[in-house]
Amino acid sequence: MASRACGVPAAKLSAFLDGALGHRDRERLAVHALGCSDCRDELYELRRTRDLLRGSACAAPADRLAARLMAIPQEHRPGPSRRARRLRTLVAVAVVGLLTFGGTASAAGWAAAPAPGVTVDPGLHGEDEYIAVEATRPLGSHVVAAVMALDDAALAGPYASIAPRPVSPGAALDAAGVEQVLSAVDAAAGHVTLDGEQEVRVDHGGALLQARAAVRTRAGQGTHVTVRTLAGTTLSDTFTPIRGHADSMLTELAADQRVTARTGQSVAGREAVLLQVSGRDGLEARWWIDAASGVQLWREIWSGGAPRESGGFSSVRIGDSDDFMAHLQPQLSVPVTTSAMTLSSTGGLTAQGWECRHDLAGLPLVQLRRDDRSDVLHTVYGGAGRTVSVVQQRGALAEEPAGFVRGEDRVWISDGWPAQATWQSGDTVFTVTADSADQVAEVTAELPHERPVGRAPWDRVRAGWMRVGDIVFG
Repeated sequence: MASRACGVPAAKLSAFLDGALGHRDRERLAVHALGCSDCRDELYELRRTRDLLRGSACAAPADRLAARLMAIPQEHRPGPSRRARRLRTLVAVAVVGLLTFGGTASAAGWAAAPAPGVTVDPGLHGEDEYIAVEATRPLGSHVVAAVMALDDAALAGPYASIAPRPVSPGAALDAAGVEQVLSAVDAAAGHVTLDGEQEVRVDHGGALLQARAAVRTRAGQGTHVTVRTLAGTTLSDTFTPIRGHADSMLTELAADQRVTARTGQSVAGREAVLLQVSGRDGLEARWWIDAASGVQLWREIWSGGAPRESGGFSSVRIGDSDDFMAHLQPQLSVPVTTSAMTLSSTGGLTAQGWECRHDLAGLPLVQLRRDDRSDVLHTVYGGAGRTVSVVQQRGALAEEPAGFVRGEDRVWISDGWPAQATWQSGDTVFTVTADSADQVAEVTAELPHERPVGRAPWDRVRAGWMRVGDIVFG
């Protein structure tokens, strides 16, 4: 083809591709070809023929306008059919939709996930939850809870065994009598006013922990405890408000055939009923319950045939005052979990990936609590004199948790009072707390110990959507 209707000869187009035109002629031809389809098609055919002959890509023109011109023939090649174009459009829309949805979902999961490496101290988490249980369960102890919150070193002295409290013969009660005493304990919780002095002794780690405490309880308000050393130095001044407790703890105890009761006892000059429970290894716990009010006057927790914890009132006045606590001290502990759940929720929690069993290490599940953000679950397992707290938190365990030493199988141990163990399993941090190391070890052995999940972006997105699922379906 010598020339087209526009009059531009083919030789001039060929010279354009070869870079043989002067600058002015090249610019003019480029401007012309932008509006002339015949010249654009001819440039495309010439370039393709040259590429086939030379076996390489054509040399690009040196200026932008010429480069744009070189691209135009490709853009105006004979296109696909209408059907093919519609199919390509549908595929493109679908791909864009999937990418948009995937990007949005990934962004939402990333935003909802706990910040990587940022977690609340698991030891503090578990201790606060355990202390809150100890202070509010029907047969727990406000003083023991307050002492647990202190540094062991402030209470430790030379080791000495704890002598059992004497027991009077009295009269044995039948099962109905035991249930009646437990009902009185339940009725007294949060509804009795008292003032008294308590003492507590704990056999722990080759040392004897000892403390005294002033106790002031007001019906409907809570309990104020001032803990002192034996020399009279004040160590803490705290308040525990009235909270709901786990009725199932008393229900389990009332149904336990190992529980016996005996009247004719005396503590701090008041008539008491002795409740005691025995297991396969002997005596596990004793409680002296005020016969008139249902208030717990004294408690002993046993292990290996001897008391490892003993404490109660040395003097007490019950129901003598109804004044209001106008100036409350700092709260003893503020648990992270704020929402109580029914025990029937275990199935749904398990489906969401939480470890939520009906029993653990021979102890029944007695309490379930979660936090409002739904990334912390607190389960409490209890029997007679044994209570174990298990806190599960989505997130990452710090490389060296404060207050813990490395144990076996990636488990970190704190042998204080209470004793604790914490470890990472999958994307969850487990923290077990109990008042003895053997209980902690027994429970820890029965819980999952999966390898920690990776820290890749997808791991965080997945953790975020698990958290969203917990909130939506929990």
